[in-house]
Amino acid sequence: MTITLWPDQEEALIATGFMAQFPDNANSRDLVQRKYQITTDITDTVGKVVLGQTLECARCHNHKFDKISQKDYFSLQSFFANVAPVDNIPAKKGAIEVAYDQQWAKWEEATKDIRAKQKAIIDTHREDALKYHKERYLTDSRAAIFKPKEQWTAQDRWVNHRLTNVTEEASLQAYFREKGESSDPKFQNKEIAAQWAELDKLNKELRKFNDLKPKTTSNTISAMTELGHADAPPSFVFAQGDHEKPLEEVQPAFPPAITDEKPDIKPLPFSSGRRSALAKWIASPTNPLTARVYVNRVWDQYFGHGIVETVSDFGKAGQKPTNPELLDYLAAKFVKDGWSIKSLHREILLSSVYRQASDYREDVHQADAENKLLAVFPRQRLEAEQVRDSLLAAAGKLEEKVGGPSVYPPLPKNINATNSANVNGDPAWKTSKDDKDHNRRSLYIFTRRSLPYPILDSFNMASPQEAHSKREVTTTPLQALTLFNSELIFDWSKSLAGRVINEAGLDESDRLDKLYQILFGRNANDDEKDSLQAFLDDQENVIRKKVATGKFEVNVPNGLKENIQIDPVRAAAFVDLVHVVANSNEFIYRF
Repeated sequence: MTITLWPDQEEALIATGFMAQFPDNANSRDLVQRKYQITTDITDTVGKVVLGQTLECARCHNHKFDKISQKDYFSLQSFFANVAPVDNIPAKKGAIEVAYDQQWAKWEEATKDIRAKQKAIIDTHREDALKYHKERYLTDSRAAIFKPKEQWTAQDRWVNHRLTNVTEEASLQAYFREKGESSDPKFQNKEIAAQWAELDKLNKELRKFNDLKPKTTSNTISAMTELGHADAPPSFVFAQGDHEKPLEEVQPAFPPAITDEKPDIKPLPFSSGRRSALAKWIASPTNPLTARVYVNRVWDQYFGHGIVETVSDFGKAGQKPTNPELLDYLAAKFVKDGWSIKSLHREILLSSVYRQASDYREDVHQADAENKLLAVFPRQRLEAEQVRDSLLAAAGKLEEKVGGPSVYPPLPKNINATNSANVNGDPAWKTSKDDKDHNRRSLYIFTRRSLPYPILDSFNMASPQEAHSKREVTTTPLQALTLFNSELIFDWSKSLAGRVINEAGLDESDRLDKLYQILFGRNANDDEKDSLQAFLDDQENVIRKKVATGKFEVNVPNGLKENIQIDPVRAAAFVDLVHVVANSNEFIYRF
C-alpha cells in the first residue's frame, strides 16, 4: 500500500506497522493456521477501530444483529490475504539508530569467537538440522515448505516467508539437543552428544554478554508487505470459522450493509492492489463510518462517554447517538478540514460544552439525571498513565524528554522478570540503567503483553492483547493498596514533601496551601486545614513513640535545601500526610 500510495515515505511505511500489532507466536508449528489468525486479527481490528463494527461476530456465523454474513466477513478479510509482516526494513540513520549500531557492534565484536564456534558446529550437520527443523511443522505447512520454489503458489510463498522469519541459528540447535540428549538407542549419537554439550556450554558463555546488547529499539522498521507479487492466496468462507473447513471461495468486497461501492483493485507487478483499494475507500468522504467513528472516539476521550456510547459498535446492538446532529456536524467538518486531527481537537476544546463547570446543578439533574447532554462537565478518573505521570510531576521528578526508545522502570521486588526469559536467556524486563529513564512519561514505558507494568495495570491500562475500544474504569481495593503501599509511590511522596517545604518555607499553614496548590490547584479551606493539622499532631506522636523504642526508621522528605532545619520526626509525619493527601480522590479525578 505504501509503495502504491506514498512511495519512498518512511512514515507511511511505519504506519502499516499498525497492522503488525497482532499477538504473535513465533513457535507456532501450523503456519497455515498462523496466517489465518493474523489476517483474522487484522480484519477484526479494522472493523472495530475504523468502521465501528463488530465484524468478528460474523467469522463463525452470520451476524445475529447486523446484516453482515460470513461471506461478507471473509470477503473483507481477503483484502489482507497477501500481507505479511516484515521486521528488517532498514530505518533512516538518526541518533537512535547510530547508537544502536554502535552498541550492537560492541556485542558482535565481544562474541564473534563464540558465535564462530557455534556456527562451525552447526555447519557439520546444517542441512540435517534444517530438515529436522522443517519437519517439526504440521502437515499442511510442510506441503509448502518442502515444495520446490519454482512451484510455489501465493499461499506457499507466504508460508515460506513466515518460516524464514522465525528460523534462527538457535532454531537449528534443536536437532543437536534432541539427538544429544536422547535416551533411545536408535537415536543416540556420541559425536552429536559431544557437539550438543559444547553448544550448550557456548550458549551459556554467550548469555554472559547479554548486558552488552542494545537495551531498547533497533535500527529497522516493522511493517506489512505483500512480498513483491501481484497474486494473492485464495480466500474462502470457513465453516464455523474453522480454517480446515473451507467452503466457497470469495473475492475482496466491502460489506454491503455499509456501502454499495465496489472495490477498484488495480494489481501491480509488486502488489495485489487490494490494500490500496481498501485504504482509499476507508478514507473516502463517501464512507459513512470512518469519520464518525473517529470523532466519536475523540469526544469519548474528553467527556468519558461518546456521542455513541458504544465507541466500537455503531451497529444495531450498539447505543444510539445522544446527539446525531452533533455527530454529523463534527464528522462532516472533520472531512472538510482535510481530516485534520488538530482542527478537530480545537473545535471541541473551544466549545462551550467543554468549558462547562462540573459543579452539581439540581436543575440539570432533574432534566437529565445521567448528564447525557453534558450541561455540566462529567467528573472522570485519570487514566493509568495520567495517574503515574501526575504523581511524578507533583513530586518534581517527571523527566520532560520527548521521543526516543521505550524505557524499563524498575519493577517491584516481588516480581521476578527472569521467569519470563526467552530462549536466549534474556529477561522479559531489563531495567533501564539510566535513572532518568525511570521517571519518563508513562507513554514511553515498554508494553509487554505477558508482563504489564504494575502501577499502570492496576488502573486499567489498555489491554495489549487486542484492539482496545475503551478504557475500563473500575474501583478495586488493589488500586488503593497500590497507591498506599507501593514503595515507589511512597518515595515520590517524600520527594513531594521536600518540594513543598522548599517552596513554602517553615510555616505549616503555608505548606498545607502549597501542597493543595500542587495536587489540586487550590488552597486548603479552614476545615481541611484543621483536619490536616490534627493528623500531623497525631502522626507525630505515633512516630515519636516508635522512635523511642529504637525500632523505627524515620522517613524524612527528599531533596531538602541545605539551609532548611526541621525536626525529623515532625517532617516524617508531614511525609505521611503528603502520602495520604496524594491518595485522595480529588487527585486522581479531573473535574
